[in-house]
Amino acid sequence: EAVATSLPVPGDRAKALTRVAVAIAEAGNYGRAEAVANDIPDSGSRDTAITDVAIVIAEAGHSERAAALCRAISGPVEKAGALADLAAMAAEAGDHHQASQLIAEAESIAYAASYPDEQSRAEALVGLANTATEVGDYPCAARLASQVESIIGAATEPYWRAEMLAAVASLAAETGEHQRARQLALEAQSANATTADTSSQAWEQTKAWDHVAAAFADTGDYDRAEAIGLAIANAGWGQQLERLPRTLARTGQLLRVERVARAVANWGPAAG
Repeated sequence: EAVATSLPVPGDRAKALTRVAVAIAEAGNYGRAEAVANDIPDSGSRDTAITDVAIVIAEAGHSERAAALCRAISGPVEKAGALADLAAMAAEAGDHHQASQLIAEAESIAYAASYPDEQSRAEALVGLANTATEVGDYPCAARLASQVESIIGAATEPYWRAEMLAAVASLAAETGEHQRARQLALEAQSANATTADTSSQAWEQTKAWDHVAAAFADTGDYDRAEAIGLAIANAGWGQQLERLPRTLARTGQLLRVERVARAVANWGPAAG
């Protein structure tokens, strides 16, 4: 701890102190770990350290203490994310009552939080909605998805819009709204059809195509999902595929995963 505190660069010092706080928590000295995390001057770094310590405490079975610690996080967005993480852990441990309470608290905080821009708000709400589906709180996920859709409606950047529409489509599929999910996936596909004029735009578009393809896989349209994945791979951008292979694997489409992976391997590193 003394070595970490003596580091001259503030960012390096904060990261080192975070590691120290986590190690102390893992050793079972929660009070000291919390003190080390709370003493980090930079608010963002401090919030990260508190979250990491809280997760260790929750993993040890002290969920109430972990939640109380997360409530001390200064940034509302970070606080909502930390509480959502604890909700997912509670659900995985079988404590669905606590999971529902934590996700409801996180939802309330997320709605009231200030964001740098509407894109940041939408992305934060999508992340929280995904956690809500993990804990089985589909009404919460649907409410959050509705908020994201209202933000998307005012967005003009086509590739970001496509990515968010795809994310909401996957959420709709998870919550059983299959017709709505397919409609949103088709809207995402249409939004992403704008021609990219620069390599930077092409990267953004390919990233969005990955989300769109995964959304189609979530809706059960595996043929369309695979076709998009193969098109990405055959254009030399296959290394950008992340969500599609995971979604196909999760839904048992292992032969399709293999075909897409083979196409990616045949083209080597991504373009750009």
